[in-house]
Amino acid sequence: MPAVLRRRSTPDVLDVDFVVREQRPRTLVRPVVLLMLRPFFRYSGSRDAYVLRLVGRKAGPVLRTQPRRGRTRRASAITP
Repeated sequence: MPAVLRRRSTPDVLDVDFVVREQRPRTLVRPVVLLMLRPFFRYSGSRDAYVLRLVGRKAGPVLRTQPRRGRTRRASAITP
């Protein structure tokens, strides 16, 4: 007896789930704080930030150093 082949109907809309990776927010910290947290964090060159050791690839905080504040000069009054 021959096997009966049944044709499956295909849906009009394909159900495809796309994984959207959201960037974890970067937290700005002082360089002194990063120095104290150094045993727990490592630098990730691809992120240009510090991530938690062991689990930092997928979870945990992402730290960046605060940009240094330059001293602002007051606009001196120009006298002719």
